[in-house]
Amino acid sequence: MEERSVTIYKLFIDANNKFDQFILAMLVTLLTYLMTTIQLAPIGLNSSTVALVSLIFIGLAVIFGFKRIESNITLQRLNHEALHYSEIENRYRAKTFKKAMPARARFAKSFYHLRNAFILLGLTAYISSKILAAYQI
Repeated sequence: MEERSVTIYKLFIDANNKFDQFILAMLVTLLTYLMTTIQLAPIGLNSSTVALVSLIFIGLAVIFGFKRIESNITLQRLNHEALHYSEIENRYRAKTFKKAMPARARFAKSFYHLRNAFILLGLTAYISSKILAAYQI
């Protein structure tokens, strides 16, 4: 019974890591595309400025994506250390690592929310810039 739960947990962690890597690769590709296609103009109330804002938002999403992956790696290391020290019966060290895990988990979750928020803001700004350009507002 215990072996199945460990197997499912390994599959979950692997899928979660691959998904974060996929999203980050997609964001870097999108950022590269935006950098090569955006026509910059003087900053003002125009579509070029909104396109620049979308570029900045997607760039921030990339940064938060990297930080999310980094936080997850740190969280997995803390989990490994806590399990290792509990197995060799060093309760004090195991407790130290276990105490650090909830804060790191909240940290990783905040990067998840920030990454997703800036993806949404960046895509919304890019679509808005295209609409503004079409109607020359």
